[in-house]
Order: sequence, then structure tokens, then C-alpha cells
Amino acid sequence: MHKLVVLYPEPTDKAAFRDYYETTHLPLAAKLPGLRDHRYSYDVHGVGGESPYFALFEAAFDSAADMQAALESEQGQAVAADVPNYATGGAQIIHYIPEPALDPRDVVVRYLERWSNHDVDGIVDMFADDGVYTDPSLGGRQITKSELGQFLEDLFKAAPDLTLSILSAVADGPHTAVATWRAGGTAIGPNATSEGRLDFFGGDHLTLDPAGKIVWTTAIYDQNTFLTQAGYL
Repeated sequence: MHKLVVLYPEPTDKAAFRDYYETTHLPLAAKLPGLRDHRYSYDVHGVGGESPYFALFEAAFDSAADMQAALESEQGQAVAADVPNYATGGAQIIHYIPEPALDPRDVVVRYLERWSNHDVDGIVDMFADDGVYTDPSLGGRQITKSELGQFLEDLFKAAPDLTLSILSAVADGPHTAVATWRAGGTAIGPNATSEGRLDFFGGDHLTLDPAGKIVWTTAIYDQNTFLTQAGYL
């Protein structure tokens, strides 16, 4: 997605601007080739002072190339030529690639899916450089990103078909998410119960940085249940 924004300083005649803009200019702009969406507003306010702009227009294209092609097209040239007919205060044009919105729920789902796939590199890559992991088996100790790969390798060797079936996943804040899961797989210790299967419930709580990387997470489950089913108690 690529966005184009037109910012309009205050015109000499606001009523004339509105009338011409809505009846003549917007219908021209709406016919730009490759235009996916567009919107406009006169409700432009400043923070801590007056806004330098009276109105704005925003258009969305699939790519920067599509935007450029639209501006260079015959329709685009007609739109540009029409601007002086109403924008007596001038116009400023900017464009940008919007960053995708952070979805903590999506992050925790991908995280648990990588656990079920035993994707060690993929899990480690989801952590920030200063990110940490902990679970009941660590007795309060936190595993750093640099230690996490070896920890996961050892865990998946001990539980070679461990899976985490997601039961629920929600974002409980702009940078946090919680999920519950049901663990399955083969019990591997000498005293394994439940016909040699792991079957217990747990959850994960993640905290993310603005880029969507994990800065802290904890797995929550009953350690005694896991050790008993796995045959170590």
C-alpha cells in the first residue's frame, strides 16, 4: 500500500473552495487510475496551536509505482491542472508507505504455531535483542535471546512431537497478548502415564516492543503435571 496526501493551507475564500472542491475537483480525483481508496476532511486541527492547513486529501494506491503512473496519466495531469482553480492558498503533496498496524494477537498466534512446528530459528527471531523468556521449569530464571536457541533445541529433543493447540488468543493491550493452549505429544520419561501421552493446559503472556518483537514472555502451566505425564516423577 502507498499513500498520497495533499495538504491545503487556508484559501482566500473558504466557501468557494468547498463548493468547487466537492463538485468539480473530487470527481476528477476519484477517476485516477489505480486509486484504491480516498478521503478528505476540512476538520484539520493543530496540537498546541492553530493548524496551518484548512483541508487535506488522502489517496491509497497498491504501490509507489501505481501512484506515479496515476499522477503521470492523462487523468492525473487533469487533476493537477485543476488545483489552481480552487486552492488559492496553494497545496503541499507528500506520499509515504504506511507501516503495518501492530496486532499483538497475531504475534502470539505465530509464536505458538512456531512452537508446534519446533521452528527454533523462527521463535528466536521473534524476540527483541534484549527480550527474555521464562517458564515454571526455570524457577524464576529468565532466558535471554542468546540462550533461547539452545534451550529450545534441548526441549524439543526431550519432547520431539510436542504441540501446542491454541484455545484462545487475545490482545489485552496495544503491546501485550495472552493465549491459552492445550499441550500434546509423547511422554518420554521412564515413568510416563496417560498411555504415554502429554495432555495438559497452559498459556503464554507476551509483551512486545513497537516493532512487534517480544521483549518479555512467560509460559504458564503446572510443572508437576508436565513432569508426571512425561515420566520424571
